[in-house]
Amino acid sequence: CTARSALAALALLSGGSARAEALRFDHFEFGSRFMMDLFHEAGLVAARSERLIYYGLFGDYARAAAEPVVRRDAPTRKLLFVGRLWEAKGPHTIIEALGLLHQRGEHDFTLTIAGPEEHPDYAATLRRRCDELGVTAQVRWAGAVPRDALLPLYRRHDAIVFPSVYDEPFGIVELEAMAAGCAVVGTGTGGSAEILGPEVNALVFQAGDPADLARQVARLAAEPSLAERLREAGKRTVRERFLGGRMVNEIQAHLAEIVARVGQ
Repeated sequence: CTARSALAALALLSGGSARAEALRFDHFEFGSRFMMDLFHEAGLVAARSERLIYYGLFGDYARAAAEPVVRRDAPTRKLLFVGRLWEAKGPHTIIEALGLLHQRGEHDFTLTIAGPEEHPDYAATLRRRCDELGVTAQVRWAGAVPRDALLPLYRRHDAIVFPSVYDEPFGIVELEAMAAGCAVVGTGTGGSAEILGPEVNALVFQAGDPADLARQVARLAAEPSLAERLREAGKRTVRERFLGGRMVNEIQAHLAEIVARVGQ
């Protein structure tokens, strides 16, 4: 029954219409309000307690979030995408935006695409589109990057683009990039909207709209003070809301509450 409800919730996440029977469970913890609402719609309901407990960063990322922002002399032009290469993640939107910037004579933007090519036909389409738009020389394909190499990768780039066109359950990549000092430009779909504050700690663009993305990226390059403000606010967001210690404390508190009730 649990699996059926979870699958129904995932079907809603992917745009399907599957619906589970109304079920009852004693306790649940959710990583985003978006996922909490989605599971409720699918009939997955906790009878006694539910908690919204956001994911938190540990170790090197937590330490990176505590470090001051490294000031950058050059404009924000080194862009990064991290994620699986499939259409729902939206990397095609970045390539189209890069093409629009190229057409305007802005040829010094670069893009690193880091992630496993789980859909070879889609990856091949992206490469062909780079050729058609004349931006092949501006794009580096890094492939799947080991976890321990991601933090240095974030730090080598000015901004990360999070172009998902589907409703993301959350947005751990965005948090990692913020901790590392990247400016974030994202669509704010699904649970990622609970991380991104438009014009506060990120720039937000319309999902699937390369012209809107190109405008936001161009703003970062033209307004160094904006880019630095977003980087500082991103680190502050992680420190104040998304550290692993806070997550562990909230989970422990919820479990203690559950145990106390059992003993009553």
